[in-house]
Amino acid sequence: MMSEWVKRRVHWLERAEGYRMPESADLEQDAAAPPEVIKLDANENFFLPSELLRTWAREVADQLDPRFYSTVEYHRVVRALSDRVGLSPAHIVLGNGGDQIIDLVARTFLDATAKAVSISPTYSFYRLRARLTGAAWTEVPLREDFSLDVDRLLDVGREAQMIFLCSPNNPTGNRFDPEQIRSILRRFDGLVFVDEAYAEFAGETLARWVTEFRHLIIMRTFSKLHGLAGLRLGYMLADPIIARPFAEKMQYPYSVSTFTLHMALKLLEHDEHVRTAVEQMRSERARLQRELNAIEGIRAFDSCTNFILFQVNRPVESVHQQLIERGLFLKKIGDVMSYQNCLRTTVGPREVNDRLIIALRRICET
Repeated sequence: MMSEWVKRRVHWLERAEGYRMPESADLEQDAAAPPEVIKLDANENFFLPSELLRTWAREVADQLDPRFYSTVEYHRVVRALSDRVGLSPAHIVLGNGGDQIIDLVARTFLDATAKAVSISPTYSFYRLRARLTGAAWTEVPLREDFSLDVDRLLDVGREAQMIFLCSPNNPTGNRFDPEQIRSILRRFDGLVFVDEAYAEFAGETLARWVTEFRHLIIMRTFSKLHGLAGLRLGYMLADPIIARPFAEKMQYPYSVSTFTLHMALKLLEHDEHVRTAVEQMRSERARLQRELNAIEGIRAFDSCTNFILFQVNRPVESVHQQLIERGLFLKKIGDVMSYQNCLRTTVGPREVNDRLIIALRRICET
């Protein structure tokens, strides 16, 4: 037996738009895919040595007792981040991945009476979580050079309660002009959420702006720079007037596993490995972009992230499938503004990028 109320909620849930897991999760069902396919679709970090992370994981596993909740470790990570970003611990809230922060922020500040605005194209999760709250959702296209149309964004958002931005932006790979974001913060008195998942690859951050703008929330993650995508750790930076009640009232108790917190501490304590990985990635990113642009029929866009968006001169479905058959799985983007047939690739190590370059030459130049 099921009440009408439960039936209505189930019906609503069935009609709601959900996040689509990366298509690489279905690779086993693709008969044309070779047994070992290199995943280049999720912007993961190839440059931190996996053996180093495994060594630390073994050390952590030997040290911790999984029977007990994490308490001390949580505050140790917060203090370490405080030193790193130059903000007091009162500005920092940890979460079970950046997506959990996005979800909780949307559920905290939006409801069926609210309106939220973002840009297009950008990370889809903001839209999905905002709509689940019942809030109205509007997107403002980027300019053709992928820059912000600030005046239009503010005009559309005149009655909005919240603006979502991603800088550097996914999937375009560019960082927005900080002065444009400052203009938004000065002219818009609702909440401004800035996703900085890729900021450390760009070498610049707005983190300390939360001391100047009390209506700014910044989200960061350990999934990209720190190579902990599988362990789920993100964090929010905000004025304590937001951060404190958010941590106390909205965030789950023991929201991050003890194992994840210990791994985060290892990375924060051995920052030299992270810095080296970033330098290697930037060098390889520049080389990969040059090589892609040298292929007839390909245009690779500038990037300050660990991925590159590029356009091909063939139907994107066909190119995507041919790459799978060659053991390379990229993110199929499609149309971006007026640019058709776009793909996004994670910047991999040199040997992986060389394999991609050779494959694309054979596909696009024949």
